[in-house]
This record gives sequence, C-alpha cells and structure tokens, in this order.
Amino acid sequence: MDTFCEQLVAKKKTTATKVFVVVLFLSSIIVALFLFVFSSLLGHFSMFGYLAAFGVIFGAYQLTLRQNIEYEYIITNGELDVDKIIARRKRKRILTTKINSWEKFDKFESMDFKGNTVVDASTEMSSDRNYYAIFDNKELGKTLLVFCPNEKVLANINKYK
Repeated sequence: MDTFCEQLVAKKKTTATKVFVVVLFLSSIIVALFLFVFSSLLGHFSMFGYLAAFGVIFGAYQLTLRQNIEYEYIITNGELDVDKIIARRKRKRILTTKINSWEKFDKFESMDFKGNTVVDASTEMSSDRNYYAIFDNKELGKTLLVFCPNEKVLANINKYK
C-alpha cells in the first residue's frame, strides 16, 4: 500500500528580514528619484533614465517577494522530500532521505551537532514544535534536518522509523 503525505509551512520573517525590506524599498525610491531627475538632463535619451528607474523599483519588488519562503515536506513510501518554495513561484528540492536510515529523530531543543550540514526547514529555529533528524546524505554528507511536522506527518514518519 502506497503512503503519501504532505505539509506546507511558511518561514516566519525575522526582524533582520523586515529591516532589509524597508531599507531596500527606501533606497530604491531614492535611486529611482535620482534617475528621474538625472534623466531629464539627458534630453533625447531621457527614456533610458525612466526605464532604469522603473527597473530599480521592479528589482526591489522582486527581491522583496523572494523573502517569502515556504517549505514543503512530502512523505512518499518511507521517503521524505523537503522542498523550498520561494515567492510561491520557484520550487527547489533541498533534500531527499529515507526515513528508516535516520540515525536520530526527536524533538529539537538545542544546536549541538558535529556534522557537515544543517538544514533549517522550520518556521523558526526557536519553535517548540520543531523536530530534528540526523542522517547521511549523498550530496550533503552528515546532515541535521530541523523541521516542524504536523501530527499527520509525524504519524507517517513513525510508521517507517
């Protein structure tokens, strides 16, 4: 019998992310205003200045959208896939692992890991709902995965653990 379960969690924005977005928008507005003023001095080529100003505003908007990050946990027949979704447009597979090959799986309390890679696929590292798994991955080496599974995902993990 095939097993399939998935969960989508949104990464919470940190204070640093919020400050980055505000600074990005303020600086893009200042640069765009400068380009508008400068483009009036270009005469026949003023359209290039207006296009550059539009490009700066559009680029800042796109960078702001890239701060919206979600993680999707997919369990299919004892295999966990973790995908990173950026701005609800771009999906990237972070890792795939077989659940029965995990060395450790438990509630996450602190960061005491001696390995190659730490993958934070949780809503926030300080959440009390986080779990961790330690396993060997072909591409990443010894890996610590921190994630925030719901009850359905936990039940499916425990089936294969």
